[in-house]
Amino acid sequence: MSERGPEPSELDSPDAVVAAVGRLAALPYGLVRTSAAEAAVRRAEAPGPEIALPYALAGLVDALFWGGEAERALVPFARLTRLADTRPELFDDVDAALHLGGYAWMLGGLQDDPRVPAATIDPLLADMERRYATAGRAPAAPAYERLRWSVRQERDDVEARYDAWLRAAEEPEEVCEHCRRTRRGIFLARTGRWAEVVAVLGAPGLPEQGCPTEPADMLSLLALAHLEAGQPEEALAVHRQAHAALPRASTAMEGARGRRIALLGRGGRTGAALRALHEDAHLLHEAITPFWRMQVLVLVGSATGVMRRTDPNRPVALHDVPASTVAELDDWVRARALELADAFGERAGSPATRERALAAMDAPPPPPLPDELPTDGDGRDGAGWSGDLVLAKAESLAAAPGRDPAEVVATYIRAAALLDGEGRTVDAGYALAEAAQAAALGGDPVDAYASFTAALDMLTVGGLDAEHLADVLVAATEAASVAAADLGAHLAVLEGHLDSTIVDLAVRTEGDAGRGAEHDAGSTFALARLRDARARLVATTAQGGGRARALAIAATDASSAAEALAGLGRVEEAGHAFWLAGRLHRERGRADDATWHLESAVEAFALRRATTPHALALTELVEHLRACGRTDDADETLRRLAP
Repeated sequence: MSERGPEPSELDSPDAVVAAVGRLAALPYGLVRTSAAEAAVRRAEAPGPEIALPYALAGLVDALFWGGEAERALVPFARLTRLADTRPELFDDVDAALHLGGYAWMLGGLQDDPRVPAATIDPLLADMERRYATAGRAPAAPAYERLRWSVRQERDDVEARYDAWLRAAEEPEEVCEHCRRTRRGIFLARTGRWAEVVAVLGAPGLPEQGCPTEPADMLSLLALAHLEAGQPEEALAVHRQAHAALPRASTAMEGARGRRIALLGRGGRTGAALRALHEDAHLLHEAITPFWRMQVLVLVGSATGVMRRTDPNRPVALHDVPASTVAELDDWVRARALELADAFGERAGSPATRERALAAMDAPPPPPLPDELPTDGDGRDGAGWSGDLVLAKAESLAAAPGRDPAEVVATYIRAAALLDGEGRTVDAGYALAEAAQAAALGGDPVDAYASFTAALDMLTVGGLDAEHLADVLVAATEAASVAAADLGAHLAVLEGHLDSTIVDLAVRTEGDAGRGAEHDAGSTFALARLRDARARLVATTAQGGGRARALAIAATDASSAAEALAGLGRVEEAGHAFWLAGRLHRERGRADDATWHLESAVEAFALRRATTPHALALTELVEHLRACGRTDDADETLRRLAP
């Protein structure tokens, strides 16, 4: 007999609704999180669990706002506010705090949209101040919203509002020292007070624990401030910390990503800036609010303005950007930034926003970031050291907190040279692969690729078998995919290694039947990973008239890899390969194949309870079905497969 599911009363109890809202935090912001939040609200609307309705509505406001739908968030927030006035008995202390905290989100979203008139914002801001005072809450949050509104409106009382916010008391649960410093830094950077930004952000006393946006946001601003203050060495060191912290953030991080592009472009690292821009090109078209899209455009414009002076004809290729050179990109970015600045200026009745944007994009270049990287942090040349000793030093450096990636890379390269001189070719190749990995982690995929290809050559010469070579090939392919625009013909080296190793493994796999399940599985796994890696590389690099044929081959590779990985029980890895195949088939216009592969990806991630990729793949599946005109199927799929 199958196990009986819970009774409806259990599913729709207040505790069950609260638990459902709590699970939202595990989902990435977007369609799936919003859908799950809406479902929680519907459950809370029933007579039994209505005590959980304020909590559910707050969860929906959060999902919509941080999912980039600030206008839609106003509807559940207005409902939450009415509920607070008409049914206060439904609100506990947590609900009340979430409701008041929601004012900051809503005001931020409305202030950041120039289409929303001041007549809508002013009463909401006054209501926030009144409710905070009535509840006996500390006034820092309303004071900050007053400051932010004065900034958006380019008012004369901005400095006074800033001082008032600094003096205002804060609620203990609202205090995030990283965020407070970042806000101070953003305000000071607005008028080019870079030395003050460095002093505020670099002061001691920060707690180790950050928040969903920190410390990446603060570090990105500190790195840019160091550069603009004429401290390029410090800028590079802090930039590496910011780069390492960015993947840990759980929001879109428009500010940090824009500052990364600005720092690299203004600091003379044109190739790295264009790679970062390629990675975050979607932010040129859409951000969490129009204000943050304008900020990204201005930051990018401050970089392209410098880059066009030194390399105006450098080729660029960005999705939905009609520009083929750096100069054309700069023109396009400036025009989009000024369009938004003018929209904010029209609401404010002031040209100051446009003037500020122009000043940032026309700013003269700061001293460039250092090109030469340190090779040995202790100042010794290491004469007489053995390869093993230098390798041990490299491993120690790599494991150290706050490590300098450049020093790690240089030490591994020295170890490789010594090991090769001792006749240990394979060990030397592995040391070069470690150097490449350190360079990739340090944000330098071009150097990483160079070390990876040298490692592959050395490992091949040393006789390393194809199964073990696969690990290095997969890592090399990841670096190549990031730096593809700068590698050009150099990619042929990696492509040759990939193709020959795949052929070697395919022949070996076919001839290995009966040699033992463990041996067969190892070869099959290596072959699947390499096919997946080759598919990803092709999807990134194939251009022009040959792209259609290349994508067909890549889709076959990805599908074959997915099925092999699933057969080996590597379900989550299979999910990623199915997902890739689905995206490739979408681009090829193969709707049914895309649907099947995307559904397979969603199911694989669900089996492994891989929450984030499950939500993202499901979002892509639903968008695909809607694009195919299958709206009912899309809605049913979302209902059936959403967590």
